[in-house]
Amino acid sequence: MKYNYNFEDNFDHIPKPNFLVKYEEMILNNENFFFDREDLEEIIDYYGMTKEPQKSLQACDIAISLYPFVQELQRHRIKLLAQMKLYTEVLIEIEEAKQKGQYDWELIIIEKEIYLAQEKYRKAVTLLEENADKITPQDLMFFNEQKEKLYEYPRENDDENDEKNNEKESLKSENLEKNFLKKNASKNEFQAEIQAEIANIYNMFLGENIRATKHYQRALTLYNAMPIVAWQLADIWQALGLLDKKIKFFQDFIDKDAFDTWGWYNMGVAYRMLGKIADAIYAFDYAVTIDENMSEAYYEMGCIYMDDQNYKEAQKSFTMALDFGEQNPHLLCCLGASYEKQKDFTAAVINYKEAIKMDKYFDEAFYGIATCMQSQQKFHEAIFYFRKALEISPEEGKYWLTLAEAEYNLGNVISALECFTKASIHDEQNEDVWLKWSFFFWEQGNFETALETIEDGLEHLPHQASLHYRASLYAFWCEDFKKASQYMEFGLLLSPDDDEMMEILGFFEEKDQEKLKKFFKMYKMVEKKVK
Repeated sequence: MKYNYNFEDNFDHIPKPNFLVKYEEMILNNENFFFDREDLEEIIDYYGMTKEPQKSLQACDIAISLYPFVQELQRHRIKLLAQMKLYTEVLIEIEEAKQKGQYDWELIIIEKEIYLAQEKYRKAVTLLEENADKITPQDLMFFNEQKEKLYEYPRENDDENDEKNNEKESLKSENLEKNFLKKNASKNEFQAEIQAEIANIYNMFLGENIRATKHYQRALTLYNAMPIVAWQLADIWQALGLLDKKIKFFQDFIDKDAFDTWGWYNMGVAYRMLGKIADAIYAFDYAVTIDENMSEAYYEMGCIYMDDQNYKEAQKSFTMALDFGEQNPHLLCCLGASYEKQKDFTAAVINYKEAIKMDKYFDEAFYGIATCMQSQQKFHEAIFYFRKALEISPEEGKYWLTLAEAEYNLGNVISALECFTKASIHDEQNEDVWLKWSFFFWEQGNFETALETIEDGLEHLPHQASLHYRASLYAFWCEDFKKASQYMEFGLLLSPDDDEMMEILGFFEEKDQEKLKKFFKMYKMVEKKVK
C-alpha cells in the first residue's frame, strides 16, 4: 500500500503506520528488524516530508544494507546527499556508479547541478556537451517521467514553500505510454532540452552569448516547440542588434512547412521582439488558424493587446487561451487584469479569486483584488489583500508601494511611511517609489524632506528625467533657486518633455500664481540655455 503523506505544519495528529512505529522503536532500542523494501521506501519518503534528512538518509542506508543490489535505493541515497549539499560524497557515489556502468542522464543532471552550485560553470557545460548524444532508452524513460512533472503548476521559490507546495493537486497525465508513441520525437525533444541547457549556462553563467545562440538554434532545429528558447534566442539577437538580420532563421521553419504551428509562433516572438506588432499578431493568429488549440499563441496576443491598451481584445485572447489550454493562476490573473483595466472590477475579482482557488499562495491574485478594491476606494479591503500578498512575497516592492498609498488614503501616516520605506528597500530602481514617497511629504508641507527623498532616489536613478524635474520643483519651493535651476537643466538635457513639465506645473494651486510665474520664468531661461 502506498501512503500519501500530505502534511501542513503539525505531524503529531497524523497516525503513523505500523511499520513506521516498528522502525522507530528499532532505532530507539538499537535493534535489528527485517522490513519490506516498499515499507523502507515509505519511511525514507516520510522523513523527507517531515524535513528530517539525516533520518531519511539513515533509513536509506538500512534499506541498502538489506537490499544491496537494488539500484533505485543507491540512486535515492545520491539524491538525499545532494539535497543535503554533501557534494563531495555525491560526486564519489556518482564515480562509483560510472565504474559499475550505471551512469545515466539522471546522474548527469545531478552532477551538473552540483557543478552549478559550486560555480564550476565550465565543468557543467563540458559535462553536458560530452554526453549530449549519449541517450539510451532508459534515459528517454527518465526524460518522459520528468516531463510528467511539468503537468504540475510550477511556482517560484519552491525551497521556501515546500510545505505549501506539497498541498498542490497534481495535474499529471494519466497515460505515460503516450509519450513513447513517437520515440524519435521524444529523443529529439530530449536532445533539444540538453542543447537549451548548454545554451543557458553559456548565456546566464559564462556570459558567452554568441556561443549560447548556436546551442539555442540547435535546440529549436531539433524541436521547435520550445517557446522559452525562442524568446531567449530572439532576446540575445535583439540585444546584439542582430535580430533583423537573423530573422531568416525563424522564417526558414515556415518556408519548409507553411503549416508549422510552432514555426509561426516563434516567428511571432521574433516580430514582437522587433516591435513589429502587426506582423507579430499576424504570425500568432496564423498559428491559431492552423491549430485553434494553441493557447500559447492566444496568450501572446493577449499580452500584445494589453501593452497596446486594447483591453477588450486582450480579454478575448486570454479567454481563448484559457478555453484551449490548461487553466493556471497566471492566465487567470492576466484575464482578471484585462477586466480590471476596463473597470469591470466584479469580473476581475472573480478571476483573481479563481486563481487563488487553484493556488492559495499566488500573491499576484491577492494583489489584483487589492488594486480593484483600491480603485473603488475600498481602502480597508485593499489593505487586507495587499497584506495577504505581502505575507507570501514580503520582498515585492510594488506591493509595499501600493499598500503605502492605501494606508495614506485612510490617514494612517505612520503605517504609510513604514510601507514607503519598505518599498524603497525592495524596489529602489522604481521611479514611482521616489515620486510618490516624496509627494507624501510634499502634501504634508514638509518640502525639505520631500527634496531629500527625491535626491535619495536620484542616487539610484541619476538618469531619470522625471526625478530631476520633481527635484527642481521641490528645491524651488524650498527657495534654493540655484539647485532648482540645476535640476531643471539636468531634466531638460535628459528628456525635454512637455508632458513632464505640465505635470510639474500642476503642483501649483491657484493661490500660488506668483510662485508659478517665477518657476515658469526659470524654466524658460534654463530651456533657452540648454537649446
